This record gives sequence, structure tokens and C-alpha cells, in this order.
Amino acid sequence: MFPIPTSGAFPNDITTGGDGDLWFTESIGKIGRITPDGVITEFGDNLGIVYSIAGGPDGNVWFTVRFNPQVGRITPTGQIDFFPTPNNSEQITRGHGNTLYFSEFGASRIARITTDGIVTESPQVDSSEPTGITAGPNRSVWFLGFADNTVYVARFP
Repeated sequence: MFPIPTSGAFPNDITTGGDGDLWFTESIGKIGRITPDGVITEFGDNLGIVYSIAGGPDGNVWFTVRFNPQVGRITPTGQIDFFPTPNNSEQITRGHGNTLYFSEFGASRIARITTDGIVTESPQVDSSEPTGITAGPNRSVWFLGFADNTVYVARFP
């Protein structure tokens, strides 16, 4: 058991980073990193409602901020950069090649972001309100339609 240094951090999601440490979101606006020995370091302050997190193919860790049209990237040294997205991002997962996929809950779309920050959206999937998302076989993307009780599969060109 490893208590988070900031009281009331409300951790939400966790992933393994390219550095071998575990990275997690804190809903109070921070990103946490914990070593296998239990040493916790927190990064950022007031980043918003940091929600979902995924290790990227570039060795960095990528995250979403709820109710904010952007995706964040944090390096192993703690440098944080943001990339604008057309809509609010929800869940994020490592994709195929140099990409990550994320769901856009309020827009009923999913999107892909390259490690260079280039975003491509899917067509709208009416009334789906996508949440969970993962990369599948044959360059497919699987996601959950929260609003219509459906599991979807899609492909980006």
C-alpha cells in the first residue's frame, strides 16, 4: 500500500510507462508516477480533471483531461505538453504504429493522435457516446457505446 502524497487526489486510471514506472491520473489535476519500490512523484498542478492515461509508443505517457478539448503528453522527466483536439477527450489507449486512440464522449466520435500531435477523427457514430477504447487486431479499434449499449469496431485508414 502506497498512500498518494496529495490528500484527496482521487486517482482514476493507471498505466505502465516506457520508463518501467507506473503512471496514474489524479482527478485533482495532477499526474502521478510510482516506481516499483513505491516512490511517488507528482507532476503538474491544476491540469484539470485528469482522467485516462496510456503508455505511448514514443516512451512518453499520454492522458486525457475531461471536459477539455486536448490530449496531454508527459515525458519521463515530467515535461507536459498539450495538443488540441476537435472535441473533448475521454478514454485513451495505445494504438497501432506511432498512434494512440481516444474516445470523444460528447461528440459520439473516436479519434487517433500521432506522437507528433496530429489528430484524425472518425465519422460521427450517432447517439453512441463512446467511452472505453482499445486497439484490436488488423489495425482495428474497438470502443464501447455508452449511450446505445453497443460494442463497436472501426478502422482508420
